[in-house]
Amino acid sequence: SYAWNGAAGQSVLQNIPSGDYFLLITDSKGCTFEETISVPAVPVISIDATRRKNPTCFGGGDGEIEVAAEGGNGAFTYLWENGTAGNLLGSVAAGSYTVTVTDNRACEAAGEFSITDPEPLKFDIGPDVTVCPQQSFTARPDVEAVSFQWSGPNFTSTSHEVIISTPGVYLLEIIDSKGCTAEDSFSLSVSSTSLKADLLMVSEAHANDTIIVIDISWPIPESVNWDFGPKAKVISTSNDYSLISYEEEGLYTVTLNAVLAGCRSAYQQNIRILKEREVSGGRANQDEEPSIVEYSVHPNPFRDVFNLYARMRALAS
Repeated sequence: SYAWNGAAGQSVLQNIPSGDYFLLITDSKGCTFEETISVPAVPVISIDATRRKNPTCFGGGDGEIEVAAEGGNGAFTYLWENGTAGNLLGSVAAGSYTVTVTDNRACEAAGEFSITDPEPLKFDIGPDVTVCPQQSFTARPDVEAVSFQWSGPNFTSTSHEVIISTPGVYLLEIIDSKGCTAEDSFSLSVSSTSLKADLLMVSEAHANDTIIVIDISWPIPESVNWDFGPKAKVISTSNDYSLISYEEEGLYTVTLNAVLAGCRSAYQQNIRILKEREVSGGRANQDEEPSIVEYSVHPNPFRDVFNLYARMRALAS
């Protein structure tokens, strides 16, 4: 007879859990044999990712996850939640995916694995732009790409840099070396104002003379920027006029940049500086005291004809 753990039984135990079992065998003469038999536990099925490939581009669908199972009773089969069979899940977007592993004794285990998107490809095409009538705008975004595709009002281009003048919304789509895409747009508008920069200045003066430069742009700009060159001494400056002088003889260029309602216009005029006047009447140097104390233009704004009033610091020949 056979007794397992003190209970009568057969010579074979089936479908039992792991553990230690005490066997007592007794023959017809009452002789006995006893032994402890250990049934080892089957290792739990474990699943690990052996390779993960995130999508190449943000929102792309070329991600991959490869897994391998250990433990259990071997001879594993793999089934992913989307119906894919096998240990490799390919052509998927960023996200979490669950795989179920089954061994040859129908034992199962499940694991969840994730892949993530890279940072999205971005670029800034710049703010909306306003140009003056009959002017164009050159757009060249600061971005590296292998492909550029512009679209706008009756306009397409595959160049990095484009020159446009028709008002409307312009869209640029780029493709980088990995095949990732991004797009941005801006609006181009044409101002109803036709700005013309202009200035009033003598064509000749002497070294260290005080020179008045008057903005006569039309219509009156919102702001102006003066460029007198590196050798100019700026005594005072404003949007309306500036007082300057030059210490050395030569030919100099004065530039006025005017802005109105997004429109920009520039004007340049040359002035020749002659040798410094000879000092007379005992006044050795008037450099720190401008000879023009006050001035006004009437009417202001004006067109074509105006009156200029200036009050001088001293009478000069």
